[in-house]
Amino acid sequence: TLLLGESGIGKSETAIELVKRGHRLIADDAVEIKKVAANRLEGSAPELIRHYIELRGIGVVDVRRLFGMSAVKLDSAVDLLINLEVWKEGAVYDRLGADEFFTNILDVELPTLTIPVKPGRNLAVIIEVAAMNNRNKKMGHNAALEFADQVDRHIQQEAAAMERLLPHLTEEEAGIYRRGRNSTHLNIPKHARPAEYRMATGMEVLFGYLHLKGDSGRLRSLFALAYPAPGEQPPQ
Repeated sequence: TLLLGESGIGKSETAIELVKRGHRLIADDAVEIKKVAANRLEGSAPELIRHYIELRGIGVVDVRRLFGMSAVKLDSAVDLLINLEVWKEGAVYDRLGADEFFTNILDVELPTLTIPVKPGRNLAVIIEVAAMNNRNKKMGHNAALEFADQVDRHIQQEAAAMERLLPHLTEEEAGIYRRGRNSTHLNIPKHARPAEYRMATGMEVLFGYLHLKGDSGRLRSLFALAYPAPGEQPPQ
């Protein structure tokens, strides 16, 4: 994993924490990257700075001597780029991970993540998880897409349930449903169908309204209409 970021962002400190967690240092501050196959990059350290790392307030330390030979490695494949940046208030950061970004290095498209940095975030653990998740994706398991598919199926089920409910709503209930469905503040997921998402949101608003109103009897009645038991035909 190749870490990028402005000077002082915490790359070296994170690298030391990763070494303490059993990972190995290739290079600090400068990395020599070469293309060893059509879609494969390899990184190594310039001989002058090999095994050394700079920690502000301490100075230059020899990782090999402090942590042992198992803490360093001469070279390694580069299969993930992580860009560390100071957390910006108001900036939109990826929370699902379904969208993938790449950086072209020597005509190789390298998966790229941007991780915001602020006090309290354990960067070593986050980077460790990012590397493991990237390996999972290479093996064909994309948790973000699997989760998005589950959410899409849930939205479709709720939209279908709302279709069954519509003929049975009172005028007041229909008005509450429409207000939820037509809300202008919806953050519709990229992978969802807008019409189905709005219907599902409208139903959730209606059920929430009945719950707050304390009308549990009507809530149970509508729920039974929306989700009939297996083998049971919903009322027409």
